[in-house]
Amino acid sequence: MNYKKMTIILSLILAMEIGAHPSLIIENITLIDAENPVRLNQTVLIEDGKIQSIIDSTQSFEEQNNHTIIDGSGKFLIPGLWDAHVHLTFIPEIDHETYFNLFLKNGITSIRDTGAVIEKLQPSLNYIKENPNKSPRLFYAGPLIDGRDRVYKGKEPGFPELSIGIDENSNIENVVNGLMDNGVTFLKSYEMLSKDTYLELLNIAKENNLRVTGIYLLVLILRKPLRLVLVVCNMSEIWILLAHSMPQNY
Repeated sequence: MNYKKMTIILSLILAMEIGAHPSLIIENITLIDAENPVRLNQTVLIEDGKIQSIIDSTQSFEEQNNHTIIDGSGKFLIPGLWDAHVHLTFIPEIDHETYFNLFLKNGITSIRDTGAVIEKLQPSLNYIKENPNKSPRLFYAGPLIDGRDRVYKGKEPGFPELSIGIDENSNIENVVNGLMDNGVTFLKSYEMLSKDTYLELLNIAKENNLRVTGIYLLVLILRKPLRLVLVVCNMSEIWILLAHSMPQNY
């Protein structure tokens, strides 16, 4: 395991300790990760906010003078969790600082914002840049890339402005370049795109090594016979996933 890249969460208090004291030793902790069996009674050395070494608690590090020591007895240390579907600007009444505190309190250290207008997301980006120890890592797509008749255009209750609209007459390459200039790490397509526009978007994204995630296009769903309908309940939302047979060259 690459311990230097392992992100950790013990509790919000520990997160605050790491920010205030980047050199820590956590003793007698139980480690759980995705690569190893449960490891009991471990000592973890953290320097500059990153895990440098892990040893059995029966052993000790030679130099401990400049380290804050935390007794982890009865506690667990795990890699930071992910929330892979977030819309930080969906509810404007909730500010980004409140969101970030909730994520960290629940052990979530990395998030993916899958649809937000850059201008409205910018305060969150600024806060993360200014407060890296008080916020999760953020990967973001920028706005939903939808058709001209877009869904989230901010005109109806429950559908805030999260998107931009494009079609065959749009300069899609310029759209993608503009999003890349704003730091996006992937793209999010949405359901009202036409087939031709969607395929062009995929080609341009591939040329720029960008992944595209998104809602399935209505135009493809309606033109092909359904093979499977799977309903997944997630909190208060019901997602209907539609799978069908489609030739590779469609």
